Amino acid sequence: GGDPCTPGDTRPGAPMPVEDRRGRTLFTWRNAIVGGVAAFTLLGLGTATYLFMRASGIGPAGTLVAKGVLEDRGRVVLADFASDDRSLARAATEAFRVDLSQSRVVRLAEAPTVSEALRRMGRATDAPLDAETARELARREGVPVVLAGEINRAGGNFLITADLIESASGAVLVSGREVAADSTQILAAIDALSRSIRERIGESLRDLARDPPLERVTTSDFASLELYSQAVHLLDVEGNTARAIELLEEATARDTAFAMAYRKLGVGLNNAGFDRARALRVLELAYRHRDRLTERERLLTVASYHWSVAVDRDRAAAALQSILDRNPDDSWALNNLSIELNRQGNLDSATALLERALVAEDSSSANPWMNLADLRVEQGRWDEASAILEAATDRLPESFNIFNKSVELAGSRWDWAKYEDLSREIEDRFRGHPEALGAEDWNLAILAAARGQIGEARQRLAASIEASVQLGRETWVVGDLIDRAGFLILFGDPARGVREIDSVLQARSVDTLPLANRPDGALTTYFALAGRADRARQALQRLEEGEAAEDGRREYDLAVGRSEVAIAEGRAQDAVVEIRRPDFEDCQTCQVWIGRAHDAAGQADSTIAAFERFLDMPNMDRLYLDRFWLGYVRERLAHLHDEAGNLARAQEHYAAFVDLWRDADEALQPRVRAAEARLAEIVAIRG
Repeated sequence: GGDPCTPGDTRPGAPMPVEDRRGRTLFTWRNAIVGGVAAFTLLGLGTATYLFMRASGIGPAGTLVAKGVLEDRGRVVLADFASDDRSLARAATEAFRVDLSQSRVVRLAEAPTVSEALRRMGRATDAPLDAETARELARREGVPVVLAGEINRAGGNFLITADLIESASGAVLVSGREVAADSTQILAAIDALSRSIRERIGESLRDLARDPPLERVTTSDFASLELYSQAVHLLDVEGNTARAIELLEEATARDTAFAMAYRKLGVGLNNAGFDRARALRVLELAYRHRDRLTERERLLTVASYHWSVAVDRDRAAAALQSILDRNPDDSWALNNLSIELNRQGNLDSATALLERALVAEDSSSANPWMNLADLRVEQGRWDEASAILEAATDRLPESFNIFNKSVELAGSRWDWAKYEDLSREIEDRFRGHPEALGAEDWNLAILAAARGQIGEARQRLAASIEASVQLGRETWVVGDLIDRAGFLILFGDPARGVREIDSVLQARSVDTLPLANRPDGALTTYFALAGRADRARQALQRLEEGEAAEDGRREYDLAVGRSEVAIAEGRAQDAVVEIRRPDFEDCQTCQVWIGRAHDAAGQADSTIAAFERFLDMPNMDRLYLDRFWLGYVRERLAHLHDEAGNLARAQEHYAAFVDLWRDADEALQPRVRAAEARLAEIVAIRG
């Protein structure tokens, strides 16, 4: 008998209330496992449904590629981000550019393509590419979408927004926003925002997970990225190389592992003729930190390193091929791999790659056009080379490099009148362009020297050197100063030429320069030609101490230097041995040195063969050689054929020499008059 049990009774032995007994029965291990499996199954079904809708383009989960708004590997124009802070905007734009460059689904319209399109639109190429201008450009170029964004301070935070806009309608297809707590979080916020947009476009989740975060492939220091983005704009758009190099140096000082900045700095230093030794050092630093680059940037860095620093052309070519395996239309890789194939003598494959580069959608670079024209000249197809450059001018009317290549073509064909006319157009046509500064004087200096007008050549070259000094191109300055003295050595005043070289060496502190920057190849040759075998051998020893340089230039300089030193020391047979290399047989430049060695050894037939090959071998850059050697070779061939009784050939070369040097300096006129007299005799003999 006691009182009936109540639900709240917790006494030991008290009966369990009915409702609690049911709860204990429901939450068993078995039921928990079954419920977990069911929930996991539902999650899997939901995920599968989402992925199916995403891949099929169904509903809001469908990607733009699946819906057909964008083709796989379709192009996107990236507008410059808007901001009250221009430097901040450029850095944000660059960060998005880097992240989008990792995409396997879309391709960014490259900077040269955008610049060229802006020129066709009559817009300034250095103005910001705002969203509306980007839309107009995309419509004109057939690019379906534009990515535009904005970054601004909001209190102590940074608000970053981005919209993917259909270029035709202006409709916003994808929109996103992220907030960065401070400047150290901006890259992470941009990374998250970019990946979200890439996912909506159609990037696979696996690929997105595989890509390293932005700070891993750029820099964790946003201020360094700001400096880098400003430098890129200065280099690629404004052509202000000197200021760009200053900013890149500041960026790499802040982040000593900033591989992208090192690579850009190395390329800028090398291409602009600033400091070759320093360029090699920073390219090596970029290579050392290559794991902090996107895949394409990493492969470009590997190619640059093996091309210029390690001089392993096979590995450089393999890196370029890896880029093409991922993107067969990469115009940069196509162009540079073609150079290597051409060096190997595989002209057909080199031509095929260049032709592919020309039709690549994003190719607005002058380089493939110029390299294809060079190939056609090497094949003796002059008219085709001319047609290529005309087409290039139509496509890239504002390109200084294309125009100057047309000047070179006229010179390589010995069309002196056209060469001179085009050279005189440069200053007015490209006023303000840094590459054009001094170009007219340099071109006309070459022509004057080829004509034996050494006084004018030296004056023109002095003016060109002043321009190089203004632009900070120290490597070019030293080389041109020594060439200016070389005119004296080659054309009749070797003692004065040597004194002038000594003045250059002292004034420019050449002895203190790194080996890669020293002009020891030129010094060896000029001292030997001046009869100063002792000075030539000293320069040759320094050249031999140097390390390998890009594209085999050092091996060429060594062979020429050893041959010329042997001639200066009276060892003509040794000179022939030094210069007769199998890889020089198809080298037009080498024919002068081969001919000189045989001439010194008294081997007239071999001398004639080499000098005739020098004249006959087509070469786009031949006027650079002709300024020193065309008159000399013509005159020497006339004498050799005359001595051998080949009067017809002698007459031809005497006539060409007289025509070339008709207005030469007075100091050279005795040689012209002697040739005229002998030419008249031969004409009388032959009737």
